[in-house]
Amino acid sequence: MKFLILLIIVLILAWKFWPQDGADSAKDSFMGPQMQALEKARAVEDDYIDAVEEKKRRIDEQTDGG
Repeated sequence: MKFLILLIIVLILAWKFWPQDGADSAKDSFMGPQMQALEKARAVEDDYIDAVEEKKRRIDEQTDGG
């Protein structure tokens, strides 16, 4: 009888502390809205950098060709 009680306790503890399958990603947590804002800002920054490089290229073409 003692063995059965000990076995039940061990199984309950093993079930309680068993690692969970999937951890929540950062996008699914409370940080999700902030990460979306960061992704939008990163896209805006990339567009800005592309525009600056294009403007610099045009200026270089005009000064070299003129």
